[in-house]
Amino acid sequence: MATKQVSIRVKPLNTLNGSGGLKTVDAVSAGDNDREYFILRNEKTTKVLYVKFGLTCTSSDFDIILAKANAAGDGTGGTLDQPAGYKGPISVKDEDNGSDAGSYTYVDFS
Repeated sequence: MATKQVSIRVKPLNTLNGSGGLKTVDAVSAGDNDREYFILRNEKTTKVLYVKFGLTCTSSDFDIILAKANAAGDGTGGTLDQPAGYKGPISVKDEDNGSDAGSYTYVDFS
């Protein structure tokens, strides 16, 4: 059996108004032909997170909803664990556009 070397790229955190190492921007990742695997987790206790395999996610145009976390940043929020295949852009949107932004963590492996 052949083995394949995989590098881990943790995307920069504390982007824009992020706090506690959490991301809050709407565009998670651009298309990436080297992406082999990614994990996206909602870290917010007060909001679900809409996820779209494509650009410009909205609360009415999305592919998946990730559940709220039990406690902020505790790792219990809804998780999208995408093992292989999708190489295109990923975008997210929280429940509303209020001042209390949603937050999430994202790691991709390539």
